[in-house]
Amino acid sequence: MPKRPKETQPKLDLREDELKEITIKIRTSVYEAICDYGEFHKETRGTKPNESRVVDCGMEAFFESDEGFQTYRRKREKNDKESRQPAVGEGRKASGPGNTSRPPQGRETSL
Repeated sequence: MPKRPKETQPKLDLREDELKEITIKIRTSVYEAICDYGEFHKETRGTKPNESRVVDCGMEAFFESDEGFQTYRRKREKNDKESRQPAVGEGRKASGPGNTSRPPQGRETSL
């Protein structure tokens, strides 16, 4: 029987995140900078992104560059993972007399 070819996946996930619409108020000077950035991109890269794209990518780059925020997110993610996993020895009842023929039951939790 011939071997099936190994399925491969690209290293990059290029799917777009779902867009969420929000309404915000910004200072006129910030709005002008957003518009200027779009023009700068057009002159240097040949395409002009809309204001939403400039804000979206700009905020993403800002968050990635903020070391304190990244540290906060890693700690929060670690704490979230730890709170979802039962501690060693938790989550199962010890076997005792009367429980020997029954497998241990897991503890139900809700988040």
